Amino acid sequence: MQIKDMLKRLKLIEKEMDEKENMSEYWMDEEHQDFEKAAGYEAEADVLYREVYELSDRIANAIVIITGGHIDKVTARMMMTNKREDVERILNKSFSSACF
Repeated sequence: MQIKDMLKRLKLIEKEMDEKENMSEYWMDEEHQDFEKAAGYEAEADVLYREVYELSDRIANAIVIITGGHIDKVTARMMMTNKREDVERILNKSFSSACF
């Protein structure tokens, strides 16, 4: 999968995961209380979280490879968390067609 596709997919999944988490919180609220619905949305969010984690891991591995190991995996993951926009801009500009 190309890096630009991974980044795009990651954003979509994160957005969907946030929506599921918000729906879970909505149904946990005292006003709407439906624990069954809340649990269902939470389970869906958990599945999406695993996909987010796996994609983030693949992108971190790509950063390690692209930098020839000058950036380690832990740092790459921190960069994806703290400097996401910069990382996306650099990867999309310079390595968008690279496959990992």
